[in-house]
Amino acid sequence: MSARPKPTSVPRQSSAARTRAYRERLRAQGLKPLTIWTYDINDPAFQKRLEEDCRRLRGSDDEEEVMKWLDEMRDTDGWV
Repeated sequence: MSARPKPTSVPRQSSAARTRAYRERLRAQGLKPLTIWTYDINDPAFQKRLEEDCRRLRGSDDEEEVMKWLDEMRDTDGWV
């Protein structure tokens, strides 16, 4: 069995260096980092709260107004 020769490649950068370079490339394109936190829709506590809110809204005096507002806020640009 023959031994494989060691690759003669440049040492790999640390993950911090790769991340820094990646962010610099994005900034050069005019972008900036942005972190958005949102609810975990798979969390049972979130699902329970959503069901309760929907149940309270159903048939209330505000239902039509709230549904109209939700339609207006709906993403129509295809981002989702």
